[in-house]
Amino acid sequence: MDLPDPTRAVVPPPSVDVAPPPPADPPPTAPRILRRAELDLRPDERLVWSRATGTLVIAMICFALAGLAAWRYAAGTLSLGWTVAGGFCGLFGVGLVLGWRSSLRPEAWLLSVGPERILISIRPYLSDKLTAGDPHILELPVSAIASVRQSTNRRMHQARGESGISYTYVAYLDFRTRGLDLEPLRQQLAREWKPRGTDGNEHVLVEDTMVRVRLGSTRPEAQEVAYMLGEYLVLEPDVSETGSRKPRRKHRAPDPPAG
Repeated sequence: MDLPDPTRAVVPPPSVDVAPPPPADPPPTAPRILRRAELDLRPDERLVWSRATGTLVIAMICFALAGLAAWRYAAGTLSLGWTVAGGFCGLFGVGLVLGWRSSLRPEAWLLSVGPERILISIRPYLSDKLTAGDPHILELPVSAIASVRQSTNRRMHQARGESGISYTYVAYLDFRTRGLDLEPLRQQLAREWKPRGTDGNEHVLVEDTMVRVRLGSTRPEAQEVAYMLGEYLVLEPDVSETGSRKPRRKHRAPDPPAG
């Protein structure tokens, strides 16, 4: 039997390189929702404000109608009932002016755009001062935003008992997120004040991985806001959507049996 030569080097078998497993995706994290007192705006962040010029115009019309009613009543050409209605119109105008003044407050901004984060006020400027201590400033890191687009939603309204149909147009900024758990944001929005006759907070919406912010009339204009966001985010083409709102049906008692 041949014995192995001890002077001969033993050649190890060729090693097989095994590729390491791909790294697992990190679990989604919830975006921060800050209180106003916790917020520290940075010098490189630019603000977008809600503009309530239309509210002021309607208030001026209400004041003009109230003044006209008072003048005609003093001249004896208007009944007391119509004069009282004119007074209520003037009070309504006062409420509109107070709302317009709320939009001028330093903290009544809608968006803050910066190279590292996008801040969104999830509460309209008319109600954010009521509970300023609650968390209502959403912080979206730029790295967690895949893209942004502007969408226009056309809503169809049909008056109850009438055949006429009217349309309103609502503009949104849609932030498509990635790697974020938006469930805490949904819960926070569910706790927000719900205006009567609506399905809830329509100022900020969450749909799948998208955060939608209602634009309205803004300072600066919506097109300039898109340019601001385009400096840090990928811009998608604008889209147009169609929605409908059916009138609510009143509950009616059943007809009595015949005979």
